[in-house]
Amino acid sequence: MHLVERDTADRVVRGGRIACGTRARILDSAKVEFGAKGFAGARVSDIADRAGVNKQLISYCLSGRKGLFAEQSAQWRQANATLASRSTR
Repeated sequence: MHLVERDTADRVVRGGRIACGTRARILDSAKVEFGAKGFAGARVSDIADRAGVNKQLISYCLSGRKGLFAEQSAQWRQANATLASRSTR
């Protein structure tokens, strides 16, 4: 039996993994905050408010601000590589 928790908007969180829609919303919110304020200015509480989740969920499942930034950087690198490969065809 898995431990099931619910965040503030009643989305299921299982075993430290966030439902895909919630994760995408958090990452989209982080992109906006990092874009507007940079790493130093972005706050987990602002990202959580924008995404409609509890800030502890971000700390627990995504390792906080550093984890969010690392995930955003990885997504950017992947998108950049995809675009680069398309332009060389």
